[in-house]
Amino acid sequence: MWTKLKSVLVLLLIVLQKFGQTEAACSCAATTCDCSGIRRNALRAADVPVPTNTTVLTFQNSQATSVDAFPSLPQLRQLSLHSNFINSISSGAFTNLPLLQELSLSYNNITSIDSGTFSNLPQLLNLSLSYNRINGIGGVTFPDQPQQSGTFANLTQLQMLILSNNQITSIREGAFSNLPRLQQLEVHSNRMNSIREGAFSNLPLLQELSLSYNNITRIDSDVFSNLPQLLNLSLSYNRITSIDPGAFSNLSRLQQLEVRSNRITSINWGAFANLPQFQCAGPSISTGPLMRSNIGFGHDFYCTTASNTTAASNASNSAALVKLLLTATLMLKVFMLH
Repeated sequence: MWTKLKSVLVLLLIVLQKFGQTEAACSCAATTCDCSGIRRNALRAADVPVPTNTTVLTFQNSQATSVDAFPSLPQLRQLSLHSNFINSISSGAFTNLPLLQELSLSYNNITSIDSGTFSNLPQLLNLSLSYNRINGIGGVTFPDQPQQSGTFANLTQLQMLILSNNQITSIREGAFSNLPRLQQLEVHSNRMNSIREGAFSNLPLLQELSLSYNNITRIDSDVFSNLPQLLNLSLSYNRITSIDPGAFSNLSRLQQLEVRSNRITSINWGAFANLPQFQCAGPSISTGPLMRSNIGFGHDFYCTTASNTTAASNASNSAALVKLLLTATLMLKVFMLH
């Protein structure tokens, strides 16, 4: 009898716990709403009980695994869906958000982005997809996929795209070709081992490009040739061993170039043709006469233009030492050859 009573008590406790739980509800102040903590496997329009004049909406820690659709929120400007378990986004999920400017989907389990997922967001300025598991666009992995120009279709106002900390292995030609106003692109902390020619085509306003913390082994000629407004380029913490002539030749506005912690053994003078004069810090190189022939060395480097005052001030004290070290290196090589 005690066993039966014990079973009944356990069952009763479970029922009481279930009905005693109070699910988190959306809290709103003015036009800002926070729906964090709502337990839903899929986010649907019915799960978003917020006023239609909401301008800022946050859904995080909701345990959602998919995004089906949002209700009509014609005034919404910012939407945060970070820190969930989202692994899929239905086509048209953001159709009813015509004025959305900022969208964060970071810290989820997204593996691929289907073409047209964001096509109904013509006013979107910032899109963050960092800290996911993205390895392809349109459900096909990067190395084998055809050109997927529709992945970011109609995002003609987008200025910042964050794809860092994913599992991207390569970028196909034209992957970002529908982003004429993009200014900042972060693809660092992925698994890329090469940069395909045309990967960054049709980005006339891009100013910052981060490709650090990948597995890139070399920089081929012309991979950055279509970036006339690029100011900052980061290639640090890769496996780069050589830089081809013309690799940076058309980056006439480049102010900062970072190639720290690589495996560089040679850089051809032609790699820096038509670049502004750099100042370099540490065991490094400059674009002066010493680089008119190939120089082999085992160090990484960090260079900025004199117009970049912060970096320039750090570099000025070591510029003379840098040239002296390079000269000594060349003289030693000549001596050894004879």
